[in-house]
Amino acid sequence: MLTLLTILPALLLTSSPAFVSHTWLRDHAQDANLVILHVAQNRGAYDAGHIPGAVFLAWNEFVFNGPGAATEMPDAAALEKVFERAGVSEGSTVVVYGDPLMAARAFVALEYIGHQGARILDGGLPAWRSAGYPVSRERVRPRTGTLTARPTSFVVTADTVLAMIDRPNIALVDARPEREFTGEDGGMGGMHAAGHIPTARNLYWERLIESRANPLLHDDAELRRLFEGAGAKPGSTVVIYCMIGMRASWAYAVARHLDYDVKFYDGSWVDWSQRKLPVERQ
Repeated sequence: MLTLLTILPALLLTSSPAFVSHTWLRDHAQDANLVILHVAQNRGAYDAGHIPGAVFLAWNEFVFNGPGAATEMPDAAALEKVFERAGVSEGSTVVVYGDPLMAARAFVALEYIGHQGARILDGGLPAWRSAGYPVSRERVRPRTGTLTARPTSFVVTADTVLAMIDRPNIALVDARPEREFTGEDGGMGGMHAAGHIPTARNLYWERLIESRANPLLHDDAELRRLFEGAGAKPGSTVVIYCMIGMRASWAYAVARHLDYDVKFYDGSWVDWSQRKLPVERQ
């Protein structure tokens, strides 16, 4: 049974709805219900040095690859088990970091199953190290958490996106590089249709951070300018996609940070292209 003491740590988060700073994490490192997840493709980077107390989480544990699907969301029951094994419980405050896209994908997965306390570490491990904070090589074995997945409705399908295209106050944002968006890449050599979903505007996810090596968010004023430049005016519902949902995960988190009503098209361009839905090129 949930109690106020169980959920209080998540409710007391003072940073944005999607991100916490390295100073916040330092100050809250001893919180009883804090879970830190180091997300990576393999254990190499984790073993080389991670934030003290962090648990390793392989990114392929919380994505599904199969016929017609690339890094899509597994079902909620599967995600529940993955995050329980990583030590996440109902009242946990979960801070994820690692490769920015992998960390953002974990954030999206936690939000999808209804977890209220998930945050991304702004700047990731580089920001932590640059501040002079310690790292550890000790492998952390978490206690199994207790979760009840409550799937949320921000993840949308191709049919939903198709129905939204011509609606007023919908901003469809494509987080891919410009050449993929315009179709100059030829659909990755003909693997997919070349172009983008009609009415979409391009906002490459890397424009939202300083650089891949220094993945700190720009200030809020700059982030708002970038989103508004992609058609996301105040009060808009923002629908975000990319190629396979990875780059869109970061853009989704930033839109959440800016308090947009935001939807996430998980299947993204691969799914849209396979369905032979309308394509626009420019």
